[in-house]
Amino acid sequence: MLILENGRRLLGENRYGRINMANVKRVEILNGAASALYGSEAIGGVINIITDESKNSVDLSNYTRYTSHGRLMENVNADVTVGPLSSYTSYQRTQAGSWQNNGFDGNGKPTGKPTSVGFYRDNMSQRFEIRATDKLSFSLFGSWYDNKTRRPQDAKYFSGDKEKQAYTYNIKHETYSYGAGMK
Repeated sequence: MLILENGRRLLGENRYGRINMANVKRVEILNGAASALYGSEAIGGVINIITDESKNSVDLSNYTRYTSHGRLMENVNADVTVGPLSSYTSYQRTQAGSWQNNGFDGNGKPTGKPTSVGFYRDNMSQRFEIRATDKLSFSLFGSWYDNKTRRPQDAKYFSGDKEKQAYTYNIKHETYSYGAGMK
């Protein structure tokens, strides 16, 4: 299955989490022989996510959701159009506090150890467009994606030795993409 945003491939392993659903106008689904146009990755079909384009000179939107355990989802979109020039900016932040899968060790004793002490995910995209005519436009676009999960691992917990030092490690992934287009 191939996923596109405004006709462009989304790159990277965690590409689905980078789509800002607050800015989606419509979703197009192509099935069948789409691989003839898009290559072997599209054998299972193609999903093209079309984002909103500003019809006003300035469009601003914000969506914020905060729930228990420090869970936050923030979406901010700012679209500006002046004559033939347009700018589309989108920012999304998702984060959560700690959680644990199981509060007990193999012997049934409570651990109180979290699996993770939280994560955050930032996603920002920017597109500039100039409309030369009603049927011709040029664009520059780029995006930045940053994902970090903080995971504590306590050597005391694994070894049972109370003198061992605790340590933590993080899982981090960062992606940049950029390009230009004409339609």
